Amino acid sequence: MKIRHLLGIVILAAAIVPSVTISLMLLDRQYQATQDSMEQELNRVLFSMSQDIRFKFSIFSTNFKLFSSERYLIQALDSFLFVSNAHNSMLQFVEQTPLVSSLYLLDAELHVVDEVLGDIPSYESSQLLADAKLAVASGLVREKRQHLIEFDNDNLVRPSRNKQQLSTESPYGAAVLMPLYLHSLQEGLTREPAGYILAILPFDVIYKVVADNLGTDEIIEILHGDEVIVASPKMKLLELQHDDHMVERDVLPLVSDYSSNQLEYMMQLHVSRSARMLQLQESMNALTLGIAIAICLSVLVAFLVANWLGTPFKQLSEILKRFGQGHYSSKGEKFKFSEFEDVRHLLSEMGSTIRMQLDSLHQKNEELQRIDDLKGEYLTKVRALNEQLEARVAEKTKALSETAAREGRSRQILQSLQRLSIELQQCTEHGEIIDLCLNQLHELFDDVPVALLIGVSRASQHQFKSLGLTSADEQWLLAELQQRASYKQQSLPETLVNQGKRFYLFDLISRTHNFLGVLAFQLDEVSPQERDIVRVFAKQISVITETIQLTSELELAARTDELTDLPNRKAFNESFDRCRHILERYPTNHVGIFVIDANGLKRVNDQFGHDAGDQFIKAIVQILLDSCRKTDQLFRMGGDEFVLLVQEGTVASCERLMARLAEQQDQHLVLTQQDGSTKSIPMSFSVGYASSEEVGINHLFHRADERMYEAKDHYYKQHPVESDSLSKTRLS
Repeated sequence: MKIRHLLGIVILAAAIVPSVTISLMLLDRQYQATQDSMEQELNRVLFSMSQDIRFKFSIFSTNFKLFSSERYLIQALDSFLFVSNAHNSMLQFVEQTPLVSSLYLLDAELHVVDEVLGDIPSYESSQLLADAKLAVASGLVREKRQHLIEFDNDNLVRPSRNKQQLSTESPYGAAVLMPLYLHSLQEGLTREPAGYILAILPFDVIYKVVADNLGTDEIIEILHGDEVIVASPKMKLLELQHDDHMVERDVLPLVSDYSSNQLEYMMQLHVSRSARMLQLQESMNALTLGIAIAICLSVLVAFLVANWLGTPFKQLSEILKRFGQGHYSSKGEKFKFSEFEDVRHLLSEMGSTIRMQLDSLHQKNEELQRIDDLKGEYLTKVRALNEQLEARVAEKTKALSETAAREGRSRQILQSLQRLSIELQQCTEHGEIIDLCLNQLHELFDDVPVALLIGVSRASQHQFKSLGLTSADEQWLLAELQQRASYKQQSLPETLVNQGKRFYLFDLISRTHNFLGVLAFQLDEVSPQERDIVRVFAKQISVITETIQLTSELELAARTDELTDLPNRKAFNESFDRCRHILERYPTNHVGIFVIDANGLKRVNDQFGHDAGDQFIKAIVQILLDSCRKTDQLFRMGGDEFVLLVQEGTVASCERLMARLAEQQDQHLVLTQQDGSTKSIPMSFSVGYASSEEVGINHLFHRADERMYEAKDHYYKQHPVESDSLSKTRLS
C-alpha cells in the first residue's frame, strides 16, 4: 500500500467530515435560537418604544413648565396689548415641540384669551372644557404641577395636520393644563392662579414617535382599556392567525416629575411569525450555499495538499530504486511501506557519509550559537529601549489625562456659570442672589469656604453671608470687608491673610465703576484660569445687583419727598391702605391721623425768598420728628401740609401727642441775610387729629382735616396780618 494514497484519503476525510458536521449543527442551532429569541426581541422593541415615548413626554413636560413662567403669558392675561407677544412665544413653542399640536391661553375662568393652531368653537363646546373646570374646582390643578386630561374630539386634534404629515387619523388626545401665577404675592394672602396654559397632544403624534422605528413586518396599536385609540394603517390588512401571529403588550403611562396625575394606556406589537421565519429561511439558504461552496473548496484543497505531499514520497522511492538496483541486499525486518524500506537499505550504505555531515553540522551549530548570543545582547538593548519608550508614553499619557481633566473642569464651570446667569436674572432681592451664588460656588469649587458682601445703597443696608467659614473667620472677614466697603473702593487687594488662612477677594463693580460689594474665597492658591472664571462670575453678580439696586432706588424715589426726605402722598396712601386692611382683620386695634399745616409759609417766601421757605419747612419737619414716637410715620402731602400716621392711636394717645406738639409751638428760625444781619422768624403750625376709636376708618382723614382748619382759623384770628396775606393768596 502506497503511503501517499493513504495520506490523500486521510486529508480528504479530515477536511470534509468536520466541515459537514459543524455546518449542520450551526444551521440547527441558528434556527432554534432564532425561534427562541423572537419573543425576547419583541419585548425589547416594545420596551424601547415605551421608553422613547416616556423620554419625549418628560422633555415636553420640562419645557412646558419652563414655558409657563414666560412673563408675556401673565402680561397677556392682564393687558390686551401683550397678546401678540404671548402669541409669538406660543407659536414658537408649538413649532419646537413635536408632541404638541396646539396651545390655548386661558384666563382664570378657563375662557380663551389666545390660541395657536387651535379651534376655539370646538374647545368651548367640548367635554374637555367641562373636565378642565371640574379639575380646577376640585383642587386637582396645583401650583407648579401639570394636570393631564384625556379627550375624544376630532376637531381638537385636526390642527396637527398643518404641522406635520401623519399616516393615521385618530380623534383621541391628551391635554396638559398648567396654572399661571403672578410673580409677586403679599404675605398672608392666598395665591390664586391668574390664568392657565393648555397644550393639546394628539395620539397621532404619539403614534408617529414609535412608528418611525417599526420594522416592515411589525404593526403597533395603542389601547385605552379594550378600546383602540390609534393603530397602524396596515392593521386592517393583517390576517390574525393563531399559529402564525405573535402579540406582545406593555403599559404606556403618560407621566412626568411635574404632573399631578398620570394617564395609563397599553401598547400592542403585532408581528407575523411566518414572515420572520421566511427571512430566516432566506438567510439559511444563503448560508447553506456558502457551506456547500466551502466544502467543495475544502475537497479541492485537500486533493491538492495530498498530491503535493505524496509526490516527494514517489520521487524518493524512484531515486532509492536507482541507487540500489542489484548491489544491496535487504537485512533484518522489512517495513510495511515500500518507500521507507528502500530508505533503510540506502541509509545502511551511507552511514559514514552521514557522520561526516554530522560533524559539519556541529560546526555550523557553534556558529549559530555565537550568532544567537549576539542576538540576545541586541534583544536586551531593544528591551531597555522599549522600557524607556513606555516610561515616556506613560508620562505623556498622564499629562494628557491631566489636561483632559482640566478641560472637563473648565467645561463644567462654564456650564454652571451659564445656568447661574439664567437663574440670577430671575432674582428680585439681594438675599436671593447671595443664597444662589454661595450654594453654586460652594458646590462648584469642591466645598471651598466662600462669602459674599453686598454694600450699602440708598434703598438697602449691606447684606453679608458665608458658607463653610468658621464663626471667628466670618466675623473677622466681615469687619475687614465693611471697613473697605465704607471707603467705596473700586479695587480691593487681591488677598487677605488671617492666622495663616488666605482669602482671595473679587470686587463687584457697576457699569459706572461704582463699588457694589465683594466676593471672597478661602483658598491656598487660585490658578489664572479659575481667577478669570470667578471674575466673569463676579461680573454677572455685579450686573444683577446693580439692576436690583437701581430698581429699589427708583421705587424709593417715587415714594420720597425730595426736599425733606419724608415719604410723600403716594407712600401715605399705601401705608393708610395697609392700616385699613389691618383694622378690618383686627377691629380692636386703633390708628390715629394728624393733619398738620405750617402757618406763615407764604409770608416767609414773599419776604425772604423760597430758599428761606425751604429752611422754614425743614425746621417744621424737625420739630414734628422730635415730638413723634419712632413707631409713628410722618408724610409730606405737598407744600406746607403734613400728615402724621400714629400706630396704636387711641384717643388718649392722640391727646398726649397733641400736647407735645403744643409745647413745640412758637419756636423761632434764625435766618442770615446777605448783608450779614440775622432775622428771627416765628414758627407755628395748625394741627387737627382723629382716632379710629371715635371715627370710622373711611372718615378718619376728613375729620382730622376739618379740625386742622378749625385750628388754622383760630390762629389767623389771633394773627390778622398773616390772615390778610392768606386771604389775598386764596383770592388770587
